[in-house]
Amino acid sequence: MLNKRLEYAKDVAKELLEVEATCDQLVAQVGQLMTRLSAGRTSANVSAVMGQNAFSSVGAIAPAAIAVRGLIVDAHHQLRDFQHQAGLDAYNLGGGWFKAEERGKAPFAVVRHEEAA
Repeated sequence: MLNKRLEYAKDVAKELLEVEATCDQLVAQVGQLMTRLSAGRTSANVSAVMGQNAFSSVGAIAPAAIAVRGLIVDAHHQLRDFQHQAGLDAYNLGGGWFKAEERGKAPFAVVRHEEAA
């Protein structure tokens, strides 16, 4: 039964990470589009009056995209709780390393220059 749970959890983790990456890409691309619209307008010497509706629509996408990203992060934390409940704490399902707050300690420490030498 543990093997089936682990296989299921790995499949979910793979999909989750893909969705997270897609959300990050969406946020970045919306920001780039907003920049291109603004910078392109000024360099093309186009009146600010032209295209305002498009600016407003693209501007409305940004907070929505960030909200979606927040929801997938919330789901990530909830799935981490599921991982614990399913007895899979010993497995790193995402392929990366655990975050410092999940381990209870920071991976690096700040030291004075004299202590580092």
